[in-house]
Amino acid sequence: MTDEMSSSQPTDEEWRVDVRESIVTQDFCSIFGLDAVMNYMSFNHSIIATEGIERFFEKQVHDWTGPKPRFRVAFITNINMAITKGSPEVKQILNGVESLLHTVFRLKSDKTNITRLLTSTARNDDNLYAVVAIFANTIHTKGNGNVEVVNASLGCYECNVGAYLGYLATSQSRYSTSKYGKSADGNEFQRRGLGQLVVSLFQFLVFWKSYRKDKNKVKPIYLHCDRVKREATFLKYGFTTCTKGIPKRAAALQHLLGISSGCIKDLGIIH
Repeated sequence: MTDEMSSSQPTDEEWRVDVRESIVTQDFCSIFGLDAVMNYMSFNHSIIATEGIERFFEKQVHDWTGPKPRFRVAFITNINMAITKGSPEVKQILNGVESLLHTVFRLKSDKTNITRLLTSTARNDDNLYAVVAIFANTIHTKGNGNVEVVNASLGCYECNVGAYLGYLATSQSRYSTSKYGKSADGNEFQRRGLGQLVVSLFQFLVFWKSYRKDKNKVKPIYLHCDRVKREATFLKYGFTTCTKGIPKRAAALQHLLGISSGCIKDLGIIH
């Protein structure tokens, strides 16, 4: 795979992807260029890319199929099926999500749980575990091929209930010239707005996969976080603090993710 062509422009077909339609109709995974996703989200839902995210637009790589966006978004709506039926690229993405989450959630219990959620082929419980990940193709092949996941969310959802977002992380590495070529700006992937974007995309994934059964209501996403270190960030994202606990069916999603109430007794729950 060769380096990007910074001056290359997306074709009309690439720009006009219907993200919602693909996610609703595909069995378990849809992958789009980051620029195409942002074009769709800005036009249909007024979600605007930050300047830091815009730096990833128009960057392309070439393989035997021709040019494709260097930065892409994977919407995996059913991890169980992705594990057993996913293409080599989908499995690379799952491996990259696992690696990224391990770098941020370093407790042995978290690492074990993350690996279980992303790799278990024995699980056949029909529950809907989902991932939204932003990933990129690097210049050199190393470790997980040439795929680097730079932001990822992992959770589960249920129609007419909502979702529980168990894990969210942004890469602590940099958009470096050694990995991405001379046009990379060298800045960290953090503080570009990737986390807020992926949370929004996760919420839309849940809504699009659920709304046919309940067209009038957008169900909430729940998550837990450190009250001191992280709560302010999620409040900026539009979350609100839970003061009365969460509904039983939402709590059941939390437990499906392997997160017990005892594990988060000192953390805040927000939605």
